[in-house]
Amino acid sequence: MERQTTGLAVHNGEETLHLTVCSPTEIHIVAGPGDPAAASSQQPWIVNRCQPGQFEFSQDEKEATLSTSALKVTIGLKEGNLAFKDAAARRC
Repeated sequence: MERQTTGLAVHNGEETLHLTVCSPTEIHIVAGPGDPAAASSQQPWIVNRCQPGQFEFSQDEKEATLSTSALKVTIGLKEGNLAFKDAAARRC
């Protein structure tokens, strides 16, 4: 798990998952073998350029959490599963 200025990079063996905070309501996710490029304005499938936003990060022995004012993404450290919740803690 690596906190970056724009979000998180999660390394699991030979794969990497990038979570980039684009706004309080948008998280851009890129995953793949090696270290795939994180959100980039040069990627043709992104219509609007990602404007990295503010986020909080916390981690304990079971999970890591990336939070914005509108979303919370939890990453299970054992299984690598992702869970998404809104500001009212409802699953998205």
